[in-house]
Amino acid sequence: MYYISYATANDDPLFYYDRIHLFRMTRLDSGTNNVKIFISISKVTDVTVCQEEIINEIIAETNKMSQGRLRIYDVEFKSNIGRDFSSHSCNLKKIAKIANDGDSVLFLNRSAYGPLTKNWYLAYLNQAAKYNNVAICGSTINLSGHPDIFQALQNQTHVQTYAFLSNFPFLFKFVECFPAEKCIERLDVIKNGEIALSQEAFLFGYQITSLAWPDMSLTRENFKASNYPTYDIKSDLLWVSNLPFRYKYDGYDRKVLSKIPVIKSNILKCRISLLKLARQLNMCKQ
Repeated sequence: MYYISYATANDDPLFYYDRIHLFRMTRLDSGTNNVKIFISISKVTDVTVCQEEIINEIIAETNKMSQGRLRIYDVEFKSNIGRDFSSHSCNLKKIAKIANDGDSVLFLNRSAYGPLTKNWYLAYLNQAAKYNNVAICGSTINLSGHPDIFQALQNQTHVQTYAFLSNFPFLFKFVECFPAEKCIERLDVIKNGEIALSQEAFLFGYQITSLAWPDMSLTRENFKASNYPTYDIKSDLLWVSNLPFRYKYDGYDRKVLSKIPVIKSNILKCRISLLKLARQLNMCKQ
């Protein structure tokens, strides 16, 4: 079976990019069948009735347009502690109840713009299958870690977690406690989440790989690659232009908005209410 764990937040009250991402998923063939989507939304602000209505519309529109190829199975608002990693933890607990060894999960957050190509899910599956014992296959890998994280961590090589595929049984290890699910500060989330996830794969004898560098896989013993750049490549067109999911970039939404189904009238009313509220708040500040 194939699953998607999707992490977002309600700091955008209209879920602008989430609607675009999900719309594209319904329009571009994933290369697999019957993809089940689990969504967790971090509560950056209080959840409004308007947001609940928008989410219900997103679910209905996505499930209708996908024609059975993929389906949103569950959506939950949850605490912002742990950010995307607590969202993935929430989703994984639900997925693990129905998953079996060999099943795959594509983890995405709102910064993963796409899909941009056909067979977008299959691309990660095929890359993971190129090497033995792959636990994590991402869009991109960072070989140098984060500049603000203590460099005594000699090995900071990691798959960047805006978009990555993993599988069971490896994922069963994190059902009870997902990396960084209780972290609050951003650097703690990066260190104990994004970097630690790949380190856990290394610790248990697994490999990591990526679509940006398809001819490379890394292990605990071989976590550097001399022929590849050590800077953060996730926004470098030289490496990412053909990826199914790219880190956020300008112009992504321009060709999509006209094709997305018109927002229903009750949602438009919510939007008008939000705009009025924003104007009132600005007037109060003045």
